[in-house]
Amino acid sequence: MTLPIFLCGTNVARLDAAHSRYQQMLEGYQQTILLAFREVADLLVSIQARGEQLARQREQVAAATAAVGLADVRYRKGLVNYLDVLDAQRTMLAAETQLAQTERARLTDMVGLYKAVGGGWDAPPDGSPPPPHSSAVR
Repeated sequence: MTLPIFLCGTNVARLDAAHSRYQQMLEGYQQTILLAFREVADLLVSIQARGEQLARQREQVAAATAAVGLADVRYRKGLVNYLDVLDAQRTMLAAETQLAQTERARLTDMVGLYKAVGGGWDAPPDGSPPPPHSSAVR
């Protein structure tokens, strides 16, 4: 017989330590899952809100473009000076800039959503572009 008779609870302590590590890993996994769900939900809300904001800003750009046209007509008829046309153009360009920034933010959120749900891409080590993915079922 080569088994020790008296181990002073070593095996029980090892079992308790292993159980504690398991519980710690399980809680970490659950926190990671909850964080992922929250991130996806936040990005979906952000994308929807930015879509609504884009619709309003497109209307604003259309109105500003119409205002530029009206200011130009009024200038050509001699009713206003050219500063009114320039002011209308400045307003239109500011609206277009804001629209572009919102669209960029929406696209950035979409990329974040793609990454959050597990999407990703890796460039090949030689620097060549990745092969296109086929959507056809094989």
